[in-house]
Amino acid sequence: MSDENRASAAFSKQAEIFDELERENPIVLELRRRIRRHVLSLMRPEETLLELNAGTGLDAVEFARRGIRVTATDIADGMIEQMRRKADYYALGEYLQIRQCSFTSLDELWDKEDGSAVTSAVAFDHIFSNFGGLNCADDLAAVIQSLKPLLKPQGTVTLVIMPPVCPWEIFSILKGNKRAFRRLKRGGTMAHVEGEYFKVRYYSAGYMERAFGEGFERTHLEGLASIAPPPHAAEHFAKRFSRAYAVLARIDEALSCLPVFRSCADHFLVSFRKK
Repeated sequence: MSDENRASAAFSKQAEIFDELERENPIVLELRRRIRRHVLSLMRPEETLLELNAGTGLDAVEFARRGIRVTATDIADGMIEQMRRKADYYALGEYLQIRQCSFTSLDELWDKEDGSAVTSAVAFDHIFSNFGGLNCADDLAAVIQSLKPLLKPQGTVTLVIMPPVCPWEIFSILKGNKRAFRRLKRGGTMAHVEGEYFKVRYYSAGYMERAFGEGFERTHLEGLASIAPPPHAAEHFAKRFSRAYAVLARIDEALSCLPVFRSCADHFLVSFRKK
């Protein structure tokens, strides 16, 4: 079984409780607020968005309810089921299409029987992937190449990626964390979710720029949880000391686009525009 299929199995198992876990974690809610604010600043009602690793559809539903025509994709059975429930509940109709396919198999967006496009190869105004889903890619550069023909000229791609350097993880060595330098391991490291093990790889902002190449210009780079603690490290701190976390979060946001802070963090958000 590939790492991608193992990750799919893991997140399918987590699908039923995924939304509840998010609602209980104020750090995840804060980061998602910042991410959505940026993505929404790029989009207009009736424009089209392809979302990769859409999970339970938290972002897809939010965008669709704002009049964006979203095609949400994920490979995990459990996540697809949760998205369909949300689409029915909110009666999103044509504003939310749900397709079960991997980011490594985007050709499955095409109708194999008659050759007609389910989604035109240049139909999307925007492409989006949140919270490190693409870090499960064996070859992220190849995935990026497959995105290019799916995007209109002047279209945007916004990806949220886990980089190799996360200060909070590195400093956790002081507390005896034996995995404090896991992101620096060549070839990636193993993750453990719901009893499943799969490899996660970490990509720098420079890697992303090289992978997109000359046909794209980077328009935004922002660190997420560089100064403020990341979700996996301080959920209880953020709940218990909510005012202190709020201060750290505001400082984190204020410094997020400056050198070092924008690329050394728990995640970074990067946007490119097709020339």
